[in-house]
Amino acid sequence: MKTVINNFTLFPAQERQITAHSWGIASETFFGGDDEKTLGIGNLVQFTQTAFHPGYSNTGMKLLRNIELVDIVLKGRGGFQDSLGAVATYPQNTIQVISAGKGMYLSEFNATEQGVLEKLQIGFLPRSLNSNPIQTKALFDLDEHKNSFVTLISPHVDASSLSVKQHAAVLLGRFDEGQQVIYDISGTKTGLFLFVVDGIVTVSDKILHKSDGLSVYPAERIAVTFAKGSVLLLVEIEIENQENE
Repeated sequence: MKTVINNFTLFPAQERQITAHSWGIASETFFGGDDEKTLGIGNLVQFTQTAFHPGYSNTGMKLLRNIELVDIVLKGRGGFQDSLGAVATYPQNTIQVISAGKGMYLSEFNATEQGVLEKLQIGFLPRSLNSNPIQTKALFDLDEHKNSFVTLISPHVDASSLSVKQHAAVLLGRFDEGQQVIYDISGTKTGLFLFVVDGIVTVSDKILHKSDGLSVYPAERIAVTFAKGSVLLLVEIEIENQENE
């Protein structure tokens, strides 16, 4: 079966909104503005790459409400403190899900004095509003499943992955140069967002470099080729009130 890609949108790394904070740098793919594509894709409304300065830098308390926030630690050791009384640190290769529900305050920080903390933050709108806040987290190992995707977030109840209060999936994989992966997209109302954490990948005739993103909708499947050793993130999103043209 051949690859079918009817519509895709490129999100070049250099077009992200990059903001310098006292604690570090935030690079946002979706940030609002005049361009419709920067508003998000379906229920995916936030995608931010963050780098915290060394020395226990922290964001200070910020309000979260009615957002499903997925936090992926790529490098270093992260930490958080929230208004519910929780304080914790977590190492590289940790995924944390925060269902903010009716509201909570959260402070994020670099839990090491010397090293940089690098994370991805992915935000989804929840299926229902004002639920009780809850947090879950788990470890993942890309090297144990090299040249395949590890499911971090699943839309189904699964002991091997976490979930958000939305029909969404998040997958992450490390691939060798020359590998090719065929990915079948689940459902006609499902869109796909790809983000190159590291490396160079090709989707159809589009070449993506580090920190580039690509959305695909509608499609049945995609073929991804890795031009060098790469780490690639996939996000499946439910797209509503859209019709194939």
